[in-house]
Amino acid sequence: DADQMIRELKLGSQEYLLIDITHNEVVMSKDADKVVKVASLSKIMTAIVILEHRKLDEVVTITRPMISGLYDYVVAGLQVGQKVNVEDLLYALMLLSAGDAAQALAISTSGSIAGFAELMNNRAAELGLKNTHFSNPTGMDYDNYSTASDVAVILQEALKNPTFVKVFEAREWQMTSINKTVKKSFKEREHIKGGKTGYTGL
Repeated sequence: DADQMIRELKLGSQEYLLIDITHNEVVMSKDADKVVKVASLSKIMTAIVILEHRKLDEVVTITRPMISGLYDYVVAGLQVGQKVNVEDLLYALMLLSAGDAAQALAISTSGSIAGFAELMNNRAAELGLKNTHFSNPTGMDYDNYSTASDVAVILQEALKNPTFVKVFEAREWQMTSINKTVKKSFKEREHIKGGKTGYTGL
């Protein structure tokens, strides 16, 4: 029973989609095509774009715009002038859901948040997603929207990349470039290999 499974998982999701990717079958869903705010689930697409445009050993010098405007948002604590490699920023992005890591990756890739959002939207269009839009790499200002069905497509695309899978399944990571450890921002469950949180108060 789907409702019982949701209760056992203690999920608060109002919309969801569970797919058996081995057999490409939908196991259960609820309002999977409803357009909703996706918040930090946006970072899955951010990771896809980064992995397709950057090398892990590239070094990013942190600037003021990269760490600005992130009030009440989870951050890795990056500081102006620090030199951080893309790999470390990617782990901070996915494990900690760090907004400063997201902005550092975006701005260093495209020169601006808007420019990076364009790359995200172009990638969504390539995947045929009609109900998805990104305005930034963080999901922070609630102007990023999608559906559970579209997010499932984004995640399945990301899982084709071995580096993404490695990051997705990691529990913690030592950011050697700034000597900081980042850990997953949610409680581990034995039967779940990887994950990415996304939450809005809306």
